[in-house]
Amino acid sequence: MASHNESHTGAPDHKDDYGYYMTLGLPLNGTDEDIKKAYKRLALRFHPDKNQSDPDATTKFQKIVTAYAVLNDAKARGNYLHVLRMRYYASQPHDESTLLGEDGLAAPFYIFSVVKRNIRNQMQERLIKLDLVEKTFQNWNKDDLKTSFNFSDIESIAAGSGEEDFVVQFKSRSPYPYKCMFPSQRDLIVRIVHGVLTNSLPIRVDDSFVPAKSIRKGIVQKKCKTPGLGAGRWVTLGERELLISRDRSVFQLVNIVPMIPALVQVSREEPMFFSVHSPRKKFSFRLFEEEDCSAWFEDVTKVLRRNQTEPTSEVSVHGDSTVPYDDDDVNEVELLEEALQDVERTIHDLDLQLQAAEERREAIVSRLEKARQEEDHDGALSPSSSPRRTASRLSEYVVEAEDGTTLVNAENVRKYERTSQRISMIYSTTPQDIV
Repeated sequence: MASHNESHTGAPDHKDDYGYYMTLGLPLNGTDEDIKKAYKRLALRFHPDKNQSDPDATTKFQKIVTAYAVLNDAKARGNYLHVLRMRYYASQPHDESTLLGEDGLAAPFYIFSVVKRNIRNQMQERLIKLDLVEKTFQNWNKDDLKTSFNFSDIESIAAGSGEEDFVVQFKSRSPYPYKCMFPSQRDLIVRIVHGVLTNSLPIRVDDSFVPAKSIRKGIVQKKCKTPGLGAGRWVTLGERELLISRDRSVFQLVNIVPMIPALVQVSREEPMFFSVHSPRKKFSFRLFEEEDCSAWFEDVTKVLRRNQTEPTSEVSVHGDSTVPYDDDDVNEVELLEEALQDVERTIHDLDLQLQAAEERREAIVSRLEKARQEEDHDGALSPSSSPRRTASRLSEYVVEAEDGTTLVNAENVRKYERTSQRISMIYSTTPQDIV
């Protein structure tokens, strides 16, 4: 079986550290009109005909043209922003001490795994996505957007009584109490949101810096607590985060695991399985090749060791690398809902395949009938109304075409090497060739 895993270690995808928006001198929220104006201005300025003394003029102009081609197309622009966002997610800081980059700016995009208490007093896992460019605060249930707020809707944010707790106060609705899945990130979330609300956080609002590609990416089969509910997942390993999604492009992101050595451990319990253990959950993944499993285990281990040099909060972690999934944290409703979604997606994909097969069958039948009509000039063998009728009456056609010969059934037709061309044509269009 072909491997579906990709290693990106040491393989940068561009020579520059900046992206398409920076090429045109624009922020990440530049409008269509801004993009067109910037391109016209820069294209006139750096056109090779006007800069014949500059040996790099052609290269500069090509970069401008490429940037415009991507940003001027709505779909391509959306895909580019998505890739940029995922790279920031995969390399985001683990705590408040590493919030600002080398340029003294905070990243434009963040994602955090939390637990939220609903109106029925049930704790539900959520993903919080922060967009500091568009100023949005979003709650996601895996890949399903539940609520989205502008930062202008938020009154304040404050740490709670527990080391994992924080509360978001809104201007016109009840407060949202949260509990961080990873305790060291509580202060980081509070610092980011408070900084945006008070305009005290310096933010990188362009792509003057583009994070590196992921270290490894591949498809796995997750191992669920409930038998028979395993599903395919795409796993992306970045410098600081493990992203888990339903699709290769990571549009359907369902879980994240910060690669924090004090909180996360990796184990390999079977040749084809490796597991990532966090304080509240255990993620077990099955690979399709033992070699791929070894590579994944090694790369995750390297990332955790590399991140040991980063300062982290002092957190007491009980258990070892084989700590089991806590039964108290299992939400059976969410587990079954996720399984149902996977089954419904499979049914939808099969429906599309069936529809395509039926359309192909109709096209083949239509061509078959047309070919029969063209071949049957003498009318000896009239075209049948359906392939099934043709197959069922095959021996009858043999008698009609070869008058006086011994009656044979469809299974013996191939023994008659000198059977007429029409008989050969009819036999070649049995249902096995059409379905």
